[in-house]
Amino acid sequence: MLARFEAAGLLVRERAAGAAEVGERFGLAVRVVTLDRVTAHLPAELVVSTLPGRAADAFAEPVAASGAALFDVVYAPWPTALAAAVQRAGGTVVGGFAMLLHQAVRQVALMTGREDVPVAAMRAAGEAELARRA
Repeated sequence: MLARFEAAGLLVRERAAGAAEVGERFGLAVRVVTLDRVTAHLPAELVVSTLPGRAADAFAEPVAASGAALFDVVYAPWPTALAAAVQRAGGTVVGGFAMLLHQAVRQVALMTGREDVPVAAMRAAGEAELARRA
């Protein structure tokens, strides 16, 4: 998918064992680094954070200053410090709830064979649950 969007390479932190091999199968040059070295590789066009909760707080300002777009998989609590910093800097942020919703919509379509998936109802139910948990 990233290669289709003309991504030249991929930088992943060390916990992603096998990421280099997978990326290379898709035509991407992959570098694996320790988490403490991630900011040394900024700027980037896109940062995808799969770190839980507040684990990415230390990277908020460097990522925001880099001008990178952000995909942050966290959906509660929202926004994360990382997402808020990127938003304040005028960057593009896609949060975890939006990603989860669109993944669920596609899964429902694939499982049912229907393309008229009730996206608005699914969004409302998810937002209500997140509000209940807040």
